[in-house]
Amino acid sequence: MSVNTYVTSQSLSHFLFYLIIILLFILYDRHEEINRLHQISLDQDDMLIQCQDAITSQRNYIILLEAEYIKHNRNNSPIH
Repeated sequence: MSVNTYVTSQSLSHFLFYLIIILLFILYDRHEEINRLHQISLDQDDMLIQCQDAITSQRNYIILLEAEYIKHNRNNSPIH
């Protein structure tokens, strides 16, 4: 094998090695970004559920207040 062929072969193998390292880093970086975005979406889902629970609780409280208001005004009505 000539020196020129050996150097070309070594250069190609080094190039491929560095190319693989770079591609692996890019894939790892993408994977981490996808995991981060997935965690954000899960946190948002939890927050939406909490907001829906709070809205339901407030709606029930308003219904209770309306019922008490109607009951109170019916008993104190001057017409009765």
